[in-house]
Amino acid sequence: MAKSFFSQSITDLINSIRRYFDIRFTQVKLEVMEKTARIISLIIAAVFLLTLFMLFLIFISFAAALWVGELLQSQALGYLCVAGFYLIVGLLTLILRRRLFLGAVISHLSEIFFEEKNIDSDEEN
Repeated sequence: MAKSFFSQSITDLINSIRRYFDIRFTQVKLEVMEKTARIISLIIAAVFLLTLFMLFLIFISFAAALWVGELLQSQALGYLCVAGFYLIVGLLTLILRRRLFLGAVISHLSEIFFEEKNIDSDEEN
């Protein structure tokens, strides 16, 4: 009788441990899926905003080139001045890229990956 109770208790314990690991594995999969979805939505939003900004930049560049061309009385010089400006901005961005972008990207991704969920607020909702 005691042996049967002991073996039943061990079987129940093993089943409980299996269920715990199954539930925990499912929870980890859901968390990874949520974080991946957040990163993908962040990338999609960034691409969309970057596209809009690039369109704005193209049109403002043409306007600036024409304006500078009128001031210098040569459209070619206007376009060269705008191109030179972009060359300088591009070189500065290349030189300062780690300082300008890397910290912000790491900070934002670490917020997504290492955020701690408040268990009390999750239980209330």
